[in-house]
Amino acid sequence: AGYNQSSSAAGVEFINHIITLTGTSNISQYGIYFGTAYPTSDVISDRNDIFINPLATNKYTGFYEKNLPTLSEWQTASLQDASSFAVNPFYQDIVGGNYSATSAMLNNRGTVVNVAVDINNVSRNVSAPDLGAYEFTPPPCVTPPTGGTALVSKPVVCAGNQVILSLTGNTMGMSQIYQWQYSTTAAGPYTNMGSPSEYADTTITATSTLYYRASLTCGVSTS
Repeated sequence: AGYNQSSSAAGVEFINHIITLTGTSNISQYGIYFGTAYPTSDVISDRNDIFINPLATNKYTGFYEKNLPTLSEWQTASLQDASSFAVNPFYQDIVGGNYSATSAMLNNRGTVVNVAVDINNVSRNVSAPDLGAYEFTPPPCVTPPTGGTALVSKPVVCAGNQVILSLTGNTMGMSQIYQWQYSTTAAGPYTNMGSPSEYADTTITATSTLYYRASLTCGVSTS
């Protein structure tokens, strides 16, 4: 497990970490394992990235009284990691041992935890540090951008529930802008939803059956 808490706990904060489950063994693998149902006043876990690749039946985002494969299932059961992620960090150089993330999705997405410098003694962003051990700057976006495929965080969505919309297979980088859109039909027309953002993920409250897509802009090019 990336983080394993099996004994009594109090005052634990597990924040701003990147956990990747990439092993191919047949043993059970967990991003976060809580052996006991800790109250959120004793253990706080949030602003983490828990990425599983490849997906497998023995890999779980977490354990909280039972195996929880997805981030949304972990969030619901544990009441933890409300602002966490499940995206590829795109490590800079695994073979060379450089596990600095390069994904713009994780840039400046952490919260301040009174850690002034990173593992290389580089100063942390004082208001929005990066996730992981390294403070990093993503590469610039590319033109034309690739939109990828829209994802929803829950397999079944009921009216009034909050869900996270995100993308997979898209290009990313510094200065890329995302604009989510919705329509009552798959063919459109689509209407802009909310304001443009430098991040691909957005949280919505489901109200009716709608179709969603995101337009990506890099410089003067939009896809």
